[in-house]
Amino acid sequence: MDSEVASLSINRVSVDVSTRCVAGDTIFTVKNTGAKRPKTGTFAIYRIDGPNRQMISGLRFVLEPGEVRKFKISEQQNLTGELSISVEPSWYKRPFTLDGGASCK
Repeated sequence: MDSEVASLSINRVSVDVSTRCVAGDTIFTVKNTGAKRPKTGTFAIYRIDGPNRQMISGLRFVLEPGEVRKFKISEQQNLTGELSISVEPSWYKRPFTLDGGASCK
């Protein structure tokens, strides 16, 4: 009897995140270094205050391979001077990860 094995391929998140500070504002640049996303996900931007984090922005996305997205957070939104970004897929359960951060004071 021949047996068939089902294979499951999960399109894992693969991104490069860079940050820069411009006149107190924080700019995140996110590049998809993997395959096209099969479903929407969320870019979640967090204000960091010591061990605490507060989501200040959540944006839905689908990224093509090589596509770049930029996000600018104003100095007024960044009360602590510390921000991080997390790329949260909807198509699989990924452990919570902060994919990039910036300190713009």
